[in-house]
Amino acid sequence: MKIMLVCTVVRLGVSDKYMVQESLELLSLHNARIMGIGMNGVEQRSQGYGYKRESLQVEA
Repeated sequence: MKIMLVCTVVRLGVSDKYMVQESLELLSLHNARIMGIGMNGVEQRSQGYGYKRESLQVEA
């Protein structure tokens, strides 16, 4: 059994959300395990951080 882990990076304001969604769906069809999604081009507004896991969003 081959396990494929994927981490994808998108750029805010450049990456089309429908293309990103389609890419994730195609990866899922091929049984790829999505490790995470990184975002480039995000301006930091504060010194805090946040992350999202499944349907739970946490900000600190």
